[in-house]
Amino acid sequence: MKLNDFRAALTKLLLNKYVIATSCFFVWLTLFDEDSLIERFNLSSQASELRKQRNQVSEEIANDRKKMDDLRNSRETLEKFAREEYLMKAPDEVVFVIK
Repeated sequence: MKLNDFRAALTKLLLNKYVIATSCFFVWLTLFDEDSLIERFNLSSQASELRKQRNQVSEEIANDRKKMDDLRNSRETLEKFAREEYLMKAPDEVVFVIK
């Protein structure tokens, strides 16, 4: 008898119009709304990826600034860069490019 009473009470609760309306509201918010939980999760993961990219770009900027300072302050570094990147040479040199 107790199991039948429990089923009857559960059925009565689930068929309550307020429970149905609240359930539909939460389903709507979770799945279909513009600011749904799924959309928030996607935006959160996208924001995380953008933060990683920002950190990588910041590191690249720091490395490039260091290279620029080295090129501005050291003639040897400037000559090495010109030889490696632009294949420049001194007038009395012969350069062989091996790929």
